[in-house]
Amino acid sequence: MDKEKTCHLISVVIPVYNAEDTLRACVQSVLEQSYPDFELILIDDGSPDKCGAICNEYTDRANVTVIHQQNKGRTAARHEGVKLAKGEWITFVDADDELEPYALACFSERIDDKTDIIFGNGKSLAAPETKAIDIHTFRHLAVLGEGTIGVPWGSLFRKTILTPSVFDLPKELEMGEDYIYWLRMIFHTDLPVAVIKENLYRKGDEHTSSNYHWTAAYCYLLNGFRMKAIPSEQQDEFLADTVTDRIANLLAVSLCEPRSRWLHHPFYTELREDMKKAGITFTIKQKLFLFLLNQSLRRLYTQLSKKIHRGE
Repeated sequence: MDKEKTCHLISVVIPVYNAEDTLRACVQSVLEQSYPDFELILIDDGSPDKCGAICNEYTDRANVTVIHQQNKGRTAARHEGVKLAKGEWITFVDADDELEPYALACFSERIDDKTDIIFGNGKSLAAPETKAIDIHTFRHLAVLGEGTIGVPWGSLFRKTILTPSVFDLPKELEMGEDYIYWLRMIFHTDLPVAVIKENLYRKGDEHTSSNYHWTAAYCYLLNGFRMKAIPSEQQDEFLADTVTDRIANLLAVSLCEPRSRWLHHPFYTELREDMKKAGITFTIKQKLFLFLLNQSLRRLYTQLSKKIHRGE
């Protein structure tokens, strides 16, 4: 490994909340990294379980910092870690996940002055094999939420682009806040994004997004944050991307709310207006799905579509 590339201190930030069953394995996966130049920052976000005590088990280690704070939410906890970080580069790990032992070493090999973001989840992208994506293209992928763009874990960020404005989100924004985080951050740099295709991150069980009760009102709120994250002079360029993602939001809403509730909501009416501007129409499959009057039928349709896709 190039000696020059091993001297960068990497700060690993773990927000901790209700993860007593997975926290030790998560921390160990960081402490056992083959790359030596890192610090670990554990932010106990007022966790009501034994997480605080588990965090304290590591306070005697020179490269570990433990902070206990009142519950402020995941995004605020990450921001606290960024403020404390001594490294020029920062990566986030969720307390129910783990890093592969070579993760930081792989990140360090890609550190240079030509990028501010090293996207470590490149395998999730449909794009062809590439070591970098120009910022213009990556911004479009980010607005679309392509692959795992939209999650803070599994990537490496130059600390200077993680400004306070990136993390200034209300605690009530409980689903999609990571997506807004990415949108705010990606417009803070004009440099290409380095891409790593190797698996660096072991994701734990995910329950939140699949069980979330999407509503038109919440999606309307989320879209407001989305549009504020995109500079006003560039919003027309990304209109089609926002429409595509909002249609995906609408499909989720239609599984959770009766059609009568979202049909006349501003989220839907504004989406229809923007679809006309962007020249986008619903596919036949989407029309059929959305205009089934019964939620149960829409859920059944979803289940059948998944089975057909799997060839069952």
